[in-house]
Formats: sequence, C-alpha cells, structure tokens
Amino acid sequence: MIHFTTPQYAAFTALSEGGQRLCGLILAYQNNEHEFTLPQNWLWPQLGLDPQHQSGVEITQQLRTWSQELRPLFPHFTMRVGDNDIPSGDTVVTITY
Repeated sequence: MIHFTTPQYAAFTALSEGGQRLCGLILAYQNNEHEFTLPQNWLWPQLGLDPQHQSGVEITQQLRTWSQELRPLFPHFTMRVGDNDIPSGDTVVTITY
C-alpha cells in the first residue's frame, strides 16, 4: 500500500485536477506489479478528456503534461495506449507507476 510522506502529500496537493485524478486511480488500483489496465473509453471521461471535442494531439499533450506532473511522486509513471486481446476490441490504457 502506498503511503505519502509529508513532502509527497504537498506535491500531490500541487497537482492539477487531472493529475490528482490520475494519482487517485493509482491509489485505487495499486498492486504488486505496479501496473494496471483500464478501457480507454472509460478512462478518458474520468480524466475530463473528450475525444468528441479534443483532437488526438490535444489529448496527447494533456497526457504528457500529467505524466510530467506525476513523476515526482511516481518516477516510473507511464501510460501506454494500445490494442488488447479482449473480445470487445476496446482500446486499453496500461498505467505503470
């Protein structure tokens, strides 16, 4: 289980809303592998991203900004978007921290 030190908590409170949402997902889904996968069509709205009104470039830039914000708390933080083997064919996002 992840526990924040006082400096880490201060860094958390300084994150943007999207950065805090991503951090919350890490805390909710944390596991021994330090990795979890979520469906993109569920994750984007949770982060306030809207593919109907934002271009792929805008979404990518926002994800990059949040990734940079989270690195002080989670130095290995990455997000990978890709295909998967689930039958529905949904795109998934794998978050590593």
